[in-house]
Amino acid sequence: MNQKERMLANLPYRSWLDGLSEERMETKKKLFEYNNNTPPDQEEKKMDMLKDILGKTGDRCRQSLQSSKRNYRRRQRLLLP
Repeated sequence: MNQKERMLANLPYRSWLDGLSEERMETKKKLFEYNNNTPPDQEEKKMDMLKDILGKTGDRCRQSLQSSKRNYRRRQRLLLP
C-alpha cells in the first residue's frame, strides 16, 4: 500500500513519500491560478478548474460562482467614477 492509499484509508502515512509533496505543490499552483488569474466572468472556466482541483462539484458550487460574479460586478460599478 503506497502513502496516498494509506492517506485515503485514514491510516498513518508519510506525506513526503510517494509523490505526495509533488501533488500538493501542483494543487497549490492550480489554486493560485484559480484565485488570482481567472476573471469572475469566466464561469465555465472557473467551474472546470474547480472540478480539476476537487474532483467533482455540485449545483451549490455553481450558485456560489454566480453570486461571486454578481458581487464582482457590483464592486466594479462602485469603483467607476
